[in-house]
Amino acid sequence: MTQAAAQAGVRACLPRIDQFMRFLSSGGQTGVFLFTPPAQADQRLFSTSMEVLVPGGQAYASSSFAPGGTDGCGALYETVSWWPNNCTDVARQAFPQLSSGNKLARNIQVLNGSDTLRVFLMPAGAGCVSIKKEVVF
Repeated sequence: MTQAAAQAGVRACLPRIDQFMRFLSSGGQTGVFLFTPPAQADQRLFSTSMEVLVPGGQAYASSSFAPGGTDGCGALYETVSWWPNNCTDVARQAFPQLSSGNKLARNIQVLNGSDTLRVFLMPAGAGCVSIKKEVVF
């Protein structure tokens, strides 16, 4: 994926793209869709959508990269997973290191990580959907 970004003209964000892709794929099989800018790729937003297949499940992951800043690239990723457990169990079992925060409005619980990391837990039938979001400045 990093190679595809480079072929599209992305340069400033290549180290961050490579870092994120290694982290998000976690050694699992992936399918990737690239949102490449039609022109001036190294000066515009570059984004990906991925399906990550891991033993026992799958996740959707998205990442976006914007040139600029002190590191040459600002970025964020989100991973979305469905769990058969209720959200209280998911918070306790899958994200024990995060503290419980407020709800966004009525149903989506926020778990607090660092200043730039949050997990959002949304009830989905008998299960729960987790959305992990981290921003890297």
